[in-house]
Amino acid sequence: TPRDDFGHGTHVAGTVAGGSASGQAIGVAPEAQLIVGRIFDGNGNSERAQILKAMQWMADPDENPATEDYAQVVNSSWSDDDPYNDRNPEDEPFCQILQNWLRMNMIPVFSSGNTGPAVGTINIPAGCPQAFAVGATEQNDRSPHFSSTGPAVWKDHQLIKPEVSAPGFHVKSADRYGGYEEMSGTSMSAPHVTGAFALLLQAYPRASAEQIKNAMTQGAKELGDPGQDGVFGFGRIDILNSLRILEQQAGRGKN
Repeated sequence: TPRDDFGHGTHVAGTVAGGSASGQAIGVAPEAQLIVGRIFDGNGNSERAQILKAMQWMADPDENPATEDYAQVVNSSWSDDDPYNDRNPEDEPFCQILQNWLRMNMIPVFSSGNTGPAVGTINIPAGCPQAFAVGATEQNDRSPHFSSTGPAVWKDHQLIKPEVSAPGFHVKSADRYGGYEEMSGTSMSAPHVTGAFALLLQAYPRASAEQIKNAMTQGAKELGDPGQDGVFGFGRIDILNSLRILEQQAGRGKN
């Protein structure tokens, strides 16, 4: 039975798919269908084994491999703050699962973490090569002090992270009591991107995960250094611009 005795998940879900029935408009993709896997207790704690089990379940929610009921986009507004610079992605179970998600055409969206602004503070799984990591922006498209920044530092190499950024400062969304509240963090940024992916997939359902991801990064509004940087990634998301990119690709027969 769906429940939330912490509040974080309700707020995140509202940003992905909240509507305007109450007169207050929240949410990026109000017609999206949610598949929710609860991995944290009422104090916001969990164990790695429980999280890995839930990540596997997300790829087959009805536990029947004959049906394709997996989530097209998975929002993960959580991170593991254990250091990972003593290993490489191929040895990290989180990254291994994300690789399988991508093989299934699932898009893994992860909050980058709230341990910024120092460089190299991206947590995992956002630091995995397969993760679509999201940093935070505030008013005037600035980076708030808490938003974790790249690179993701592995044992043998580094990766530029995040991929993009999105609003994560004083975000208004649903609370677990049926009202509304404001929260800040990259946990609030990731669901903006997840909802945006849902809209792109609604418009171009035959597009691959790779095409959708590329449209999101290419359509972003560049804010930091040219190209992908460790603060904003490729920039703050711009859904309309990403839709235009997909439209151009469709005109060339790529969707």
